[in-house]
Amino acid sequence: MKKFLSVLIVLSLVFSLCVINASAEEFVTVKLNGVAMDFDVSAQVINGRTLVPLRGIFEAIGAKVEWDDPSQTVTAYRGDKTISLQIGSNSLFVNKDEKILDVPAQLINGRTLVPARAVAESLGAKVEWDEASQTVIITDEATPDFAELLKKKNEFTPESVEAKLNLSASVIEDAQMHSAT
Repeated sequence: MKKFLSVLIVLSLVFSLCVINASAEEFVTVKLNGVAMDFDVSAQVINGRTLVPLRGIFEAIGAKVEWDDPSQTVTAYRGDKTISLQIGSNSLFVNKDEKILDVPAQLINGRTLVPARAVAESLGAKVEWDEASQTVIITDEATPDFAELLKKKNEFTPESVEAKLNLSASVIEDAQMHSAT
């Protein structure tokens, strides 16, 4: 019985160390042109490579993304580049030129996760890894300035739209009153 409890305790300790190690690597931040990206499936480190949701990265960089369910293939288009890859495959094709991935594309929680560096660089972006902050830093000069887009997006809150509509309504009322006199 003591031997059984000892083995159980040792296994529990080993398991808890694995869980602690895994959770330390789970939280990865991805920044595109200095702006942190928010994905419905988090970026993950698998076999030493950071995998990110393909659609989130590609659409943020301005690519059009298509999914072919029967073949489990994703294809993205931006400018003169066409990128395609199949779930479970280590091959990434850029304009029919094959690039071998260290980690294959994977479906995780219904999303296609791919190595961040490979996919971002396939569209001409620069990719860096900040070990201290566990951050993937993607810089793409062809991508619109996110800070400006966010600023413009925030200009059109429901409150600001309502205020602009109220102002417009009062201007119309004033115009109608002046035309009636």
